[in-house]
Amino acid sequence: MAAAELEAPEAVDPAVLIHSEVIEEFARLSIDVGDVRHDADGLGFGYRKHPLNVYVDGDIETIIRQMFGADVTIRAIPTQFSFDYGDGTPPRTLPTPGMDRIDYAQRTGQPTDQYIETPTSHTYQETGVYDVNVTTTYTGEYQINNGPWTPIPGTITAQAEPSQSDIWRTRSAAVSGDCEHDTQWGCGEAFNGNPPHIFTTNGWCEETGRC
Repeated sequence: MAAAELEAPEAVDPAVLIHSEVIEEFARLSIDVGDVRHDADGLGFGYRKHPLNVYVDGDIETIIRQMFGADVTIRAIPTQFSFDYGDGTPPRTLPTPGMDRIDYAQRTGQPTDQYIETPTSHTYQETGVYDVNVTTTYTGEYQINNGPWTPIPGTITAQAEPSQSDIWRTRSAAVSGDCEHDTQWGCGEAFNGNPPHIFTTNGWCEETGRC
């Protein structure tokens, strides 16, 4: 009786192997999304019951890998941004990372007032220093040798480096005339020699001489 001939193993489509490898690569992808940001002219300082702008980086992350003899490009696309403003209010999940208040005002034709409301701003009801955290959710897609883009199952998240909002209150009162010297009520520096810590730690006091 003749010995049975062994069948050659069925060839595996490289695209199938690449797809499996891409899923694993995407799941372990570590994304540096930078810091939670405040407007450059405020550094996180604000007043209660006035909107304070907060935003993060919303760029697409792209990496290129060699897989099974092919050039594979993987893109992580930010789709949701969860803003936790640190004051006990529920986090807000938004489709936008936000932007600097001045840029937003110019794009929308609004005045560049410090207290305009942006899609990612928050109004604190009480004074205090609050830790602000933002978590970004990414979906993925990949292409092989500059071919069509293929979705990657699942999502990944990355958290920006937290920042702080330093919220103060304002007082107003009627006065009898113009300031004659800075010891009169309302005539001295706004912080009375005790500026917010974010101004002292970021060099704002030294640069402006206003503390």
